[in-house]
Amino acid sequence: MTSHVFDIQPFELHQLLALYPNLGKNSDVGKIAVKVVEKYFSSLDPNATFTFNKKGIDVTVCYLSGTECFEVKGTVDQDIAWSKLKVSSRQCYDKLVNGMGLIRVTGIGQLRMKLHFLKYGEDFKLIPEPRWSVVKIR
Repeated sequence: MTSHVFDIQPFELHQLLALYPNLGKNSDVGKIAVKVVEKYFSSLDPNATFTFNKKGIDVTVCYLSGTECFEVKGTVDQDIAWSKLKVSSRQCYDKLVNGMGLIRVTGIGQLRMKLHFLKYGEDFKLIPEPRWSVVKIR
């Protein structure tokens, strides 16, 4: 797992919270997480382009040199909060076990967040439940 601290400006946080104000609601937290991931990759490559929510992929980042696909999960917690990390669709499960990355964005709602880049089989496994629970490999 690699982790990167990512800071946003107060006006950016204000914009995100105006669009998605309910930090107690998973869907709003998730939408903010996707926007933070977009801002993060744009800060690395201003020419990057993005595709969202296509065929079980939350974010596809397109560079001149290629593309990367990610499942994005956000939490207001400062740590990864493994017990709250769930994968709901079979399509997403299939993509994760076949190499798609998972980005866990922690500290949603703060100016300083952390992006954790996780890989199936290295950092986590998926345990079947009514949906799949993401469990840290020890």
